[in-house]
Amino acid sequence: AHFPSPYFIGEARYTAIAPIRLPEADQLRGPHRFLEMDITRLSFSDASFDVIIGNHVLPYVRSDFLAMSELHRCLKSEGLAFLNVMVGPGKSRRAGEGTGLPGTGKEWRYGEDYFERLEAAGLFVLKIPLGIFLSGRIEMAGLPEDPLQILCFKFRETMERYREELHL
Repeated sequence: AHFPSPYFIGEARYTAIAPIRLPEADQLRGPHRFLEMDITRLSFSDASFDVIIGNHVLPYVRSDFLAMSELHRCLKSEGLAFLNVMVGPGKSRRAGEGTGLPGTGKEWRYGEDYFERLEAAGLFVLKIPLGIFLSGRIEMAGLPEDPLQILCFKFRETMERYREELHL
């Protein structure tokens, strides 16, 4: 099987979701669309999407486990999900009161257990240096270091085939 490159989606149709209507939604033209929807209760059928992109979304979801589980349900068997977040030292916790972290107390501050949290929701995780996709042009991209790209798969076999195709 050939897997899509994370940085080339081509002429793909996409659906953007958010819990409230965003001003940018009015700029979308068919076949693209915007839907007002809660990520913990998606109205899509099982196995609806080839690619799911949720970069820096999960920190703002109250029940991230439900969101991760819904993303797993909606991902096609050969699909992949980009679920990148900032990962710091220690365990994941809420920001804000009593933690010494800035925030309202609603946001997640993910720790090293983030990957275990994804796996608990049924996802298989592959951590890849972003430089692989940028052909070693991290400095040109203005990034101070080579951050990890977090790819998630519905099945271990799909993840292993992807790993082999990238020669990791």
